[in-house]
Amino acid sequence: MSPGPVPGAVTIGTIGRGETAATVRVLNAAFLDDPITRAVGPRRRRHRAAINPLSFTGILLASRRHGGRVLVARRGGAVIGVSITFDPGAWPLHEGAVTYELAWALAAGPLPVRRGLAFARLVRDAHVSHPHHYLWFLAVDPAEQGRGAGRALLGDLHRRADADGLPTYLETGTMDNVAWYAACGYRTLSELRLAGGEPLWRMERPAAATE
Repeated sequence: MSPGPVPGAVTIGTIGRGETAATVRVLNAAFLDDPITRAVGPRRRRHRAAINPLSFTGILLASRRHGGRVLVARRGGAVIGVSITFDPGAWPLHEGAVTYELAWALAAGPLPVRRGLAFARLVRDAHVSHPHHYLWFLAVDPAEQGRGAGRALLGDLHRRADADGLPTYLETGTMDNVAWYAACGYRTLSELRLAGGEPLWRMERPAAATE
């Protein structure tokens, strides 16, 4: 039996030295059965669980090197959540950053790579063009979901966006997430469809007035 959540308050801070592996574990656990992750593949869950950490490790490193902001939520010193965001003008990643996917691509095989490239093109082509803060990833350890870590990470992003007077933008492929983000002030801009028919929702939250 896995241990339960560690008691204590949730704290938010920049990812620290030595926390990459723990943060990758959170991302992998949170997105392992995500509809978009399943659609891109690999289709076998065991295969995804084995190789997706390669992709998430690359995503973390590329984000930190190319203008992304990586925050982690901690409880009792343990990493339980992560957000990867980009300030206005910092997205998409520099072309030289695409090497973060190479290790995953070699392990995943040609079909997941083809689906992944198609998904990336779909997301980039539909990305809003006006200035905004972008939420690329928000993940919370499944054992900690519903206990405040996600809202704490999102709150940090919203405070920065509100201070700039700019909206925040994201995509999600999970209906439950659509309702959750709506409760956090987001509205759905449109619904996209992957080649296999899986839906992807584009959502945006307007800036709140600040004193």
